[in-house]
Amino acid sequence: LYEYYCDSNKHIQYETITCNGGCTSGAGQGRCPNGTSSSSGGNQLACIANQYASTATASNSYSIYPASNITGAPECTGFTQCTSPYKVWLSAARGQAATVEVTFPTPTLANSILIREAFYAGFVKKITLKDQNNTIIGSPITVNDTSTAENYNLIIPFPKTSVLVSKVLIDTLPTVSTNYSCIDAVQ
Repeated sequence: LYEYYCDSNKHIQYETITCNGGCTSGAGQGRCPNGTSSSSGGNQLACIANQYASTATASNSYSIYPASNITGAPECTGFTQCTSPYKVWLSAARGQAATVEVTFPTPTLANSILIREAFYAGFVKKITLKDQNNTIIGSPITVNDTSTAENYNLIIPFPKTSVLVSKVLIDTLPTVSTNYSCIDAVQ
């Protein structure tokens, strides 16, 4: 999860915000809710954090490409440029729908998610945000995934949450019945 914003040319930009104590220094300065700022301690959970999924499960997976492969930073510059064995998640069968659930190491307020589509782009249909108690935050978000390139960073913006996000459900369905869903990382 990370902070995104629109620049003066209406292009989406994003930045890494490092939670340093209470966000009193660096890119995170001034970004803590409720004015929490302290040079000693602070509340890391109140900060917008740039982090990758630490655990992942899926409703189905191709045998040698389990959901656990998508934890951590992306490892591929594209499906064909991954080192073998490929560290990606792949749906169990061509054209098959799947749901992936990722958990982040530090629950955080969020206003977007980035899904790194390694290959067979355009398959993300919906995301659902959850809190630490596994309760759904707001309504599921329908995604218009029009990506067509491998190694694509699909950025899904949404209104900033007022509840800490701990998990994200990602519903996938390949756009072509001969394709798979394939994720490298979730941030």
